[in-house]
Amino acid sequence: MLAALAETHDLGGSTPFGQALQQAGLSEDRFVRLLDAPDNQRADALLKVVGVLARSRTHFNPFDLVRFALTTEPAAAERLRLRLARDFYRAARPAAPTQES
Repeated sequence: MLAALAETHDLGGSTPFGQALQQAGLSEDRFVRLLDAPDNQRADALLKVVGVLARSRTHFNPFDLVRFALTTEPAAAERLRLRLARDFYRAARPAAPTQES
């Protein structure tokens, strides 16, 4: 998975994986399917969204993807899903207007 991405762009980004998915234009439906994928189907679900990232050339933290792909302990996996969701939906919110003095 990472090898396919490495061929198309630099993986050295610091953007959280969930935020990168939002920036790449991943639909909410696909994002929810990724989060809901059972452990034995998570790799397949990830492969589907990795294509979106590769095509958009969105840089992200690859360690977030690896953690999500490999974590199977239920409590840790739930914390990762919550973090991905927080980052995904936070990136979807419009920026707050700035106050000018």
